[in-house]
Amino acid sequence: MRRLPQASALLVVLAALALATGVAATANDAGRDLSNVFVAPNGSDLSGNGSARRPWRTLAQAAAAALPGQTIRLAAGLYTEARPAILRPRVNIEGAGQDATILDSSGVSLASGVNASDKDFKLWYDGSLIQLVSPPYPAPNPRYGAPEEMLPSVDGRQSLSGFSIEGHKRLKAGLWVENRNFVTLHHVTFRNLRERGAVFTKGDMWWYAALPEGSWMRGTLIHDVNFINSGTDLKDESLGNLNIGGLDGADIYNVNIDENLGYGIKFIDVGHFKNLHIHHCRIRVPESDQLWSEDASIELWNLVQNNEVDHIDANTWFSFVNQRQIAVYWPKDPNTLTLKVHDNRIVDLDGLSGKEAMEVSLANVELFNNYIQDKGFGLGIWGAGSPLKNYSIHHNVFVNIKRTPFLNFGNSAAVFTPDTVQNLRLFNNVFDHMGNTLSLAGARDVTVSDNLFLNTTGLDVEGGQNVTLNHNLKYSPDPKNAAWQIGTDATMNANLSGDPGLNLSGERPGHYYAPSGLASLA
Repeated sequence: MRRLPQASALLVVLAALALATGVAATANDAGRDLSNVFVAPNGSDLSGNGSARRPWRTLAQAAAAALPGQTIRLAAGLYTEARPAILRPRVNIEGAGQDATILDSSGVSLASGVNASDKDFKLWYDGSLIQLVSPPYPAPNPRYGAPEEMLPSVDGRQSLSGFSIEGHKRLKAGLWVENRNFVTLHHVTFRNLRERGAVFTKGDMWWYAALPEGSWMRGTLIHDVNFINSGTDLKDESLGNLNIGGLDGADIYNVNIDENLGYGIKFIDVGHFKNLHIHHCRIRVPESDQLWSEDASIELWNLVQNNEVDHIDANTWFSFVNQRQIAVYWPKDPNTLTLKVHDNRIVDLDGLSGKEAMEVSLANVELFNNYIQDKGFGLGIWGAGSPLKNYSIHHNVFVNIKRTPFLNFGNSAAVFTPDTVQNLRLFNNVFDHMGNTLSLAGARDVTVSDNLFLNTTGLDVEGGQNVTLNHNLKYSPDPKNAAWQIGTDATMNANLSGDPGLNLSGERPGHYYAPSGLASLA
């Protein structure tokens, strides 16, 4: 076969691109960068071709033209977007920086036949600005089907970075990733979206059924992302700034959320998570809410195994719930953790909270090195989730500083178990200014060891069956509360009372609870 001259061969490639994009290739394109598609505020969607010399004007047009393996390069500037940017797999977006490249939209057009008033519209990608969607179910109904019909996730292997999205509370969502593996989002800001900032989900799933093996969405990486007022309250539910579901092995970190209406990080499509890691994030959401008393910083449903939440700086509660009906998610091995929650700081800012710091309605959980201040109570281990058993709670600090302790229905308890809970181990924790410190009505087989009880205003331990206290120390300067007060038939072994000789000064926790000298009891 006769070899084409180099320039002619390139024109053949450009001709192929032209068939996909509708843009005619000319001899003037011979020097075009085929690995990039360029967009600039002074470009044109009519006469542009995506080259550096003739850039497109909108992201939507560039997304329609970009082929797998290409990166859409957004120059600095303000872009007005009225159509969704629909990305094929292996197409990237890279802007000039979060403060330099701004995608501005008051809403995008919907595909023909999409009804925005449908009750399930909130679960559809339609109406979001950037869409990375591979159908989770086959035709004729690609949105929803039976569990056995769910399609495997498509490998996206694409990255989005270096821009901001401004939605004016009129754009439904900034980014929607559905049924696509290996998508990375970093250094992006979402501001003033109407319902959700960003969504990463396997797709609409079914109630009370496990996610089949092979159907999980994998390789999600989200880091260094800002969300500002991009959640909301609907009539009977709250939506989050970052919404996730059906994820295996996702890594989410360095996320900053400032929200004035909805939730922080929240499940979508009934949740489903395994090997999920959320860490090193800062979340501020409303401490007053007409639906839930206060909005949640993190809410995750249906966690299978090896999930971890750590180093979160938050002002409101975390919620972790498994549905009892999904028996296959119940842990079979007590040594395999469903969830680890550690090194988090949850501090109510106004000191008026009546909510728990963490709702824990699942089994095989380890909670440690958390600092919880001025919440209604610390851990609520309760509810209709999977059987509640096997909890290791250690090296945490529970304290009221602004908030006055109360005694009714678990208020001001560090741990509250109104429902049946089995095998609860609490050790090396600090309980400071609690009401009834441990309210264990539904708990059995409880071991409480080497904890520090300070300034308890009610019972140190209330309720529970087969409760054992070993080597704990209690101190209250109030003579009425100086002795141990146990409201259950507990076994007491070598527990002490008296001044522990702690620093009790400076910022908590820090060295506040450290021994002040060699004579300390602690």
